[in-house]
Amino acid sequence: QARAVYSAGLLLRLAASALAVGAAFALSGWLSRLYHLPGFGREIALAALSVCLLTPLSLFFLSCLQGMERPRRWATGTLLNASLVFPLGLVGAVGFGEWGYRGLFALIALGWAGGAIACALLARGALGFLRPVGPRRLLPAMLSFVLPIGLVPLAGFGAHTIAKSTLAFRCGPVPVGQFEIALTLLGHMAMLYSACMIVLLPAWARLYARRAGAELLASIAQARGALVGAALVYGALLVLGGQWVVPAVFGREQLGAIPAARVMGLVMPLMI
Repeated sequence: QARAVYSAGLLLRLAASALAVGAAFALSGWLSRLYHLPGFGREIALAALSVCLLTPLSLFFLSCLQGMERPRRWATGTLLNASLVFPLGLVGAVGFGEWGYRGLFALIALGWAGGAIACALLARGALGFLRPVGPRRLLPAMLSFVLPIGLVPLAGFGAHTIAKSTLAFRCGPVPVGQFEIALTLLGHMAMLYSACMIVLLPAWARLYARRAGAELLASIAQARGALVGAALVYGALLVLGGQWVVPAVFGREQLGAIPAARVMGLVMPLMI
């Protein structure tokens, strides 16, 4: 039954990715003009392969391992992703002057392709072969389950896209990059949250299955307190020390990102 559910999930993932990649290809010329990057259509299409197809596919297989409570395999897949994507991205960044965005995006896509293959093999080891028959009957139930869960990240994606598009249209590309720097700093807190959930969700699921409600609520409250505490410390570092953190990490030419980084520091506890 689990294999059938994950098979249906994989079909949904691939269908959504195909739509997203198709939209990116179709809109690449318009997007390049919107962000003041003429002739950037091919680079956008190449980036879409990584952002819309390969990265989500790798994360889907990792979610299979998490759902099957295989933390060792999940950790292995995460490390493989990092060991493939980060070095290739770094090579692309160092060689940016020679290869440009096309080379950078191609190397990142290559890293995520390797990660997706590695995670697929790890998921196969945990699940066996995904069932080739039967998942279609699960699709209506999966859609009714997945779509409401997707509303929150969809709203966040919409706000993110509208903000960057407006900045690009009214102010040019530099504020877009500085806004993205602030979002990157916010994303560090999200990664800490995700890492904690990998450890806690299986334990919470077992408590829920045992109907140990008091233990479950106490554990959730403790985790929330610890994560909000970490967010407060990190957020305070950005609010009070943004003038040192931003140039230290991104260079002095990005001092314009400091106000946005301070706002993100205030938002961090609310995100948790």
